[in-house]
Amino acid sequence: MKKILIPVLVLCLAFQVPLSAKVVMPVLFGDGMVLQRDMPLHIFGQASEGAEITVSLNDQRKTGVVQKGKWELSLEAMPAGGPYEMHISGDGEELVYRDVMLGEVWLAGGQSNMALPLQNHIDFEKHLPEKENPGLRFIQIPVTEHGEIDRAGLEWKYFDRESVRTFSAVAYFFATELQKRLGVTVAVIGSYRGGTWNENWMTPESIKNEPELKYLFDNYDKEYAKFKDEAAYEEAYHLFLADLTIWQENGGWSSGPRPMAPMGPKAYQRPSGLYNCMIRPLQPYSIKGCIWYQGEGNSARHEEFRTLFPAFVEGWRKSWQQADLPFYFVQLPGYGKGTSWPQFRQAQFDCFQKIDHCGMVVSEGCNDEEDIHPKMKKPIGDRLAMAISAEVYGQDHIPYGPVFSSVEFRKGKAKVQFDYSGRGLVLRPDDGGSFEIAGADEEFKTAAVRLKKDGLLLSNKKIKEAKYLRYAFSPNPAMVLFNQEGLPASPFTTESQK
Repeated sequence: MKKILIPVLVLCLAFQVPLSAKVVMPVLFGDGMVLQRDMPLHIFGQASEGAEITVSLNDQRKTGVVQKGKWELSLEAMPAGGPYEMHISGDGEELVYRDVMLGEVWLAGGQSNMALPLQNHIDFEKHLPEKENPGLRFIQIPVTEHGEIDRAGLEWKYFDRESVRTFSAVAYFFATELQKRLGVTVAVIGSYRGGTWNENWMTPESIKNEPELKYLFDNYDKEYAKFKDEAAYEEAYHLFLADLTIWQENGGWSSGPRPMAPMGPKAYQRPSGLYNCMIRPLQPYSIKGCIWYQGEGNSARHEEFRTLFPAFVEGWRKSWQQADLPFYFVQLPGYGKGTSWPQFRQAQFDCFQKIDHCGMVVSEGCNDEEDIHPKMKKPIGDRLAMAISAEVYGQDHIPYGPVFSSVEFRKGKAKVQFDYSGRGLVLRPDDGGSFEIAGADEEFKTAAVRLKKDGLLLSNKKIKEAKYLRYAFSPNPAMVLFNQEGLPASPFTTESQK
């Protein structure tokens, strides 16, 4: 096909605001916004070339010069507090943002289980805030598959009984619990979309610089090249929109799979597409860290995930300009139809062990045999807050449930030890053979389990020389191992995943 001279990134970053404005601010800047405490604050935007832009906040005043249409400056770190006013002046105008707070800012990302709204949660009305809480705030980035983010109605909101209903249930419970533990304003930036793959959210460089992943852009180029020119692509895209309308009118997912856009610059499933449209426009707004719930779309490619996910995290850390950006993710829950999910959970476990400043919470109790979108999310949000309050904020409590650390095989038995045992291990009744061992043939059999002071002892009379063990290694497993703090152990296996 003829080369179409519209870079994918440009389709997403083209100013993001009305062109009539002189000083252009990113979508996160507005009344009621929360800025990250105790960190230098990146303030940035666009204006006329050579203009001087001055930012004033809480007795700080800094000036920068517009170069190549953009400007950026840093304010010195400030403690939690507010409300303040931020003044941005220059290029013939002044912007004033009111009710600005300094507190904790987290980004919530991922696919449909992060996007699942609070109003879809089991007994959600019991969890609604009793009254408006200015100490808990959020902004929800609209799904943007191509082009610029729609600013219509986009604003920072307080948590109240109405506003939170359509916000992420996981993010809601996380922020609510974290604020209880920290006692400062907590804010969440929600930027997620259902039915996505991890590579949709990756920076282009993190894909192109990893040999194992370069095929993602190669495949994109091949698919896009099937259209002879831009007009042919637009024609195919409009046919897709017509199919999408019919699908929606027929009941959406209940009528079958969602139609897919033709691969090209408007297809949300393109590599880096959602990063360019829904994450890059937010950067480098200062944040404390990220919470992430995604993986269903990548579960069949579980071996590749061991390369893909670390590259994804590293790419975000570079683009957020925070080398040690805390990144906490959710291990996939039990799901009866998730045939590759045991292997994927192990890949997630391996990434948790491998990536620094990265945590993983186990989704025990949030599973569903038939529904890929379980309606129970509160334990996940609470566990994210518990892990983060311990590891990121240094609070004195255990962050996780038991994490497999080592095994010693002797005389047909397996002696298993765990990190994060806390005050001790707890075994709940197990009717489903959650623990299994195998010999060299890797034919696993249900293990008898004895709780020892420093771990577990596994055995099966039919296995004389045990060599492998695994726990909760099935699509929708029975989870029976906890610490006395009530936190669940992650599923795991010691067999080779190659």
